[in-house]
Amino acid sequence: MKRLFLAAGIIFLASCTDKEVTEPRKDKEEDQSVVYEAEQKRNRQLSAVLERVAVDYGIMRKDPVNITYEFGLVYADLIDLNEDGQDELYVVLNSGANFDEELTHRNQDGYIVEIWAANEQQAEAELLHNEVIRHDSSDTSLAFVKTTHGDIFLKNHVQGKNNETTTYYAYRDEGWEVVLEASISGGTLHRIDGVDVDLAQFEGEMKEFQGEEFHIVKGDEGLAVDMSNIAEHIGGVFSALTKDSHAILADGEDAPDDVFAKIEKAMGEHSDYRKMDKRDRETYERTIVHLILRGKLTYDGQLENQIPSITESQVVQKMKELFDIELDRAAMNLPPQEDLDVMDMLRYEEGVFYLPISEFYSDTIIRDVGAAKRFEEDLYLVTFQDHFISVMEYTISTNDYDFNPETYKTTSVSEWPEKTQPFIKEGIPSYAVVKVTDEGVKLYYMGYVNLSEEELRSF
Repeated sequence: MKRLFLAAGIIFLASCTDKEVTEPRKDKEEDQSVVYEAEQKRNRQLSAVLERVAVDYGIMRKDPVNITYEFGLVYADLIDLNEDGQDELYVVLNSGANFDEELTHRNQDGYIVEIWAANEQQAEAELLHNEVIRHDSSDTSLAFVKTTHGDIFLKNHVQGKNNETTTYYAYRDEGWEVVLEASISGGTLHRIDGVDVDLAQFEGEMKEFQGEEFHIVKGDEGLAVDMSNIAEHIGGVFSALTKDSHAILADGEDAPDDVFAKIEKAMGEHSDYRKMDKRDRETYERTIVHLILRGKLTYDGQLENQIPSITESQVVQKMKELFDIELDRAAMNLPPQEDLDVMDMLRYEEGVFYLPISEFYSDTIIRDVGAAKRFEEDLYLVTFQDHFISVMEYTISTNDYDFNPETYKTTSVSEWPEKTQPFIKEGIPSYAVVKVTDEGVKLYYMGYVNLSEEELRSF
């Protein structure tokens, strides 16, 4: 089993994204097919975790202007913690106290470190471990350690003024556990798992846990992972988790030039989306919100309490027109209009959708469409990558109030004015499924996760 750990370009354990990929043969025995399907399920669970973080938080710039106010996915990678041939996923994200995440540990200022494992008995991956490390923390270090015996541990070291504590975690068949807690007080008092020991025993115990270390955070040095090419690296992790999905991209028929031009235009019109899937009802609410905020729907309902509204018939028509979705509004289970919980953006009551007025602002998105491969009649798998520029942040920082990003929308981001470059960040290489008809291009899927041939056939 190979694993990928990159830090400043140095491989820590072994390559993960360079795993050899063996396509499943149709004549394999049934038990081998079951193993392959189980692996697909595990990988899909982990890729779903990573995609949710990427969609909700976006990607951090490698040189953020202000780490306190800029949020995003900082790093992610795969590691086989218990040497069973199956990878676990760890992610590092920058979060803040104003978030309202269901995972409440994320609603804190600082770097959030999480480790996830796939679970064959459940529908979703399970969270094994999480830690919050403050931006101003100078006492906490976090690292993976590979010992000379081949074991892999997570090491948390806290350095106080007169004491220090080191805790080692291990992932075993029975789950995640603390396997050693060692502390030194006053430079002379040594403890192992809460029991006082002499120096010789202390050093002997600690020696069993020493080895090559890959640092995530290095105390007073701050974040230690390599962020120099975070978007491409995260794309590599997604590729490793969907390694069964690339036959069509390699062998598929390219879209004719005129069709590609239509696809490219349509993808630009949908550039406000990061995740959409006509097969997944949970993506519909976010899609409708984007349609409203971007002016693709017209306010045509009554004004209630200064909240503009849109009739259900218009929303249903637009969802069918753009995405081929037969919208079942009742199944969305939206709160009523009078529900004033600000976290419930979209509301519905008696045939009308409501979206509370807010000071909505988002980055300007420059979309680069790479390829469009035909896989069935009028259906195409599309690759693309987004770049984001915070015009508000740029304007405030440079006092360039005449800057208009629309002027450069068709220009490569590398050719944008030099003073805009610090405010541009790359997005993760992404995928879309579109249907091209005489009436236009319909978007069926958009996300960071590539699709298997079986999933493509589901459209």
